Amino acid sequence: EHDAYRARHGQGATVYEHNSHAIEQELTVFVPMNDTKGDPVKVCRLRLRNSSARARQFTITYFAEWVLGTVCEEMQRHIRTSRDEESGALLATQTWNGGAAGHFAFAASSPRAATYSGDRTQFLGTEGSPAKPDALGRARLDNRTGAGLDPAAALQLTITLTPGQQDEAVFLLGQVRTL
Repeated sequence: EHDAYRARHGQGATVYEHNSHAIEQELTVFVPMNDTKGDPVKVCRLRLRNSSARARQFTITYFAEWVLGTVCEEMQRHIRTSRDEESGALLATQTWNGGAAGHFAFAASSPRAATYSGDRTQFLGTEGSPAKPDALGRARLDNRTGAGLDPAAALQLTITLTPGQQDEAVFLLGQVRTL
């Protein structure tokens, strides 16, 4: 891309902006704060505006690797991923060891993800990488979670924008002690 990128850092938030192919993009990343401390959630809000003269459809994918402890390689075989049907959130928990044992990590989106995966290998591919994940070459994710996977959270949704229309997608990543 030859178009400029802009990053603005403020108190408690960073905003990334980019305009490309008549699509205005703004990603705001922050952790909500309350009176005592920050909430255990990271918020990523992506706003898109279609400045073109035709309707445009976008597939938006969010990806995070679960660690739930200290060292990824030690923890991954002890992490079980699942999906909460009511909210559409992906969940991960490990009951094996450490301060995160028994806690639940979550990844969710609004609008709700159309497809998802709890498996890093399925998303990245055996030869893939975060820079070029294999799953982005397919029409959808595998909608699979469970034990024994290479734990991750991948959420994918589609947004259609008419000329001049703006919409947003919000992704949440966090941890709670109990559900």
